[in-house]
This record gives sequence, C-alpha cells and structure tokens, in this order.
Amino acid sequence: MLFPGQGSQFVGMGQKIMQYPQVRQLYDRASEHLGYDLLDICLNGPKETLDKTEYCQPAVFVTSLATIEVLKETNPKAFDHVIATAGFSLGEITACVFAGILSFDDALKLISVRASAMQEASEEVNSGMITLKLFYASRLPLAIDCAIEYCRFKLNMENPIVRIANYLSPEYQVVAGHDEALEFIIENAEDFNLRSIRRLPVSGAFHTQLMNPAREEVRKVVRRLTLNPPKFPVHTNINGKAPTKITTIERNLSDQIVKPVSWIQTMMILYRRHPGTPYPQTYECGPGKQLGHLLYLTNRPARANYHKIEV
Repeated sequence: MLFPGQGSQFVGMGQKIMQYPQVRQLYDRASEHLGYDLLDICLNGPKETLDKTEYCQPAVFVTSLATIEVLKETNPKAFDHVIATAGFSLGEITACVFAGILSFDDALKLISVRASAMQEASEEVNSGMITLKLFYASRLPLAIDCAIEYCRFKLNMENPIVRIANYLSPEYQVVAGHDEALEFIIENAEDFNLRSIRRLPVSGAFHTQLMNPAREEVRKVVRRLTLNPPKFPVHTNINGKAPTKITTIERNLSDQIVKPVSWIQTMMILYRRHPGTPYPQTYECGPGKQLGHLLYLTNRPARANYHKIEV
C-alpha cells in the first residue's frame, strides 16, 4: 500500500467514492476535528485554498484513508497479506495510521500542527520547490553550488538554502530552497543540462532546513501522542528502512520534514527480490497517480502489478 503526499491534490477529489458511507463518515469526523468543511474544500476548492498547506495536508490524508475504506468494500482480500506500506512525505503519516501506529484522531492532531507549522515556516521566506529531469550530461550538483554562490555573493544573502529535497526516480528529482536560488537554476537550466523544469504546487521549501521551525513543533506534538508497534513494516522516507522501535518512528516523523525524501531507496528496498520471485500487488491509495508513475520509472516489472483506486 502506497500513500501519496502533498502535491497530489486536485479539486473534485473524493467525488467518485461518495457512495460509500464510511467515506463520508471519515470526512465528517475530520471536519469536526478541524473546525471547517474539509469535504467541501476537496470537492469544490477553490484550487488556491486546497493548495494551501494547512488545508492540503488534511485533505490528502483523509482522501487517502477513504480509499482504504473503498478497498475494504470492493476487494477485502487485498488486506489478507499486507507485507509492507510506505507513504510519500505526508503519506508516511497515512501509512502509520494504516499500520496501526497512530490512531486517526491522533494523526489529525499531528497533521493539523504539521500543516500549520509548515505553512508558517513557508511564509517566513520566499521559497518553493521545482521538479526537473536529469540525463547523462546533467550537472545538478554544480547547478546547486552555483545557485548558492550567486545568492551569497551577487544578492548578499546570508545563508541561502537550496538542495535536492525529493529523490523521485533515477531520472526525476525535486530541488527546494529560496526562490532566488530556484530562479537561478531555472534561468540557467541549459548551462547545466537540466530539462523539464516546473514549479510544484506547494507553498514552501519542504524537506530542507527552512522547515526547522516546523520540525520542532511537530516533535512536541509527537511526544504527546500514543504510538503503537506497527502491524506490518512502514518504510520511512529518511532511508527507506522500516523501523520497529517506537522511539525511532517518533523521531522520523519529525525529522522527515527537514530531510530529503529517499523515494528511490524506498522503492529499491520494497521491491528487492531474488531472481524468479514474483512481485507483490501494489495499491496506490489516495489522489493522483504519481507514485504509480514513479514505480514505472524505477521498476517496470513491479509496476505490472499496480492498482489505483480512483477518487
């Protein structure tokens, strides 16, 4: 079971699964906790509101868990032999709920603080994220170094931040940081042989040091929550491994906000097999199909057993 993160949202998500009573109950329960109509934002937007971190993260989280309720109704056998789960960034919290580490209500508390803290951290500086495509002649590390030097010496910025924030696949990566540094990379992309650069619909430089204030807020909340041993492995964004110690899981939930998402490594670990061993069935549970596409780019034979629950 794979759970998407922020950036997978779209206005209208949830419309295709409203006929399931448990789905509406999830949205109602979340709305009561959050103090606003989450389902209305998911279905009707507007996009500018849904894309805001404070609304987007709860929306993606609840919509992702809603697909689990759909799967229980349409294919209950899918839960008979769950061998592992993982989530992209925010999706790691969803995976923790699915695996029984966190309760739904505790996860909402965590996400409410996480989303608000990340939104506040984003508003402190002009920052963002870009995705780009690499090929054999690309020089991304040099582009990042030059962007830092440009900001430091040309723009007199004291501590410019820009780094790889998401290792998506062998071809695609996400870079995050100050807007000035990102603009330098965009404007000089040809010099560094970088292709297909586009801005992501997020409000800040997630998974960089610019999120340090948010990490501290999340850490405080996580320490007050009850975490249970996982029912099955939950592979973390930080290194792709599946820790079992509660203290490690607790630390990862806060640290992953400022550390890169090692999705390539996670996929390698999840789908590592001896020759001749069949690949498991994979379900992407949540809005969008990005994780299925990344699985295709990383491991095409494993992608052959991929399923998507439309929302």
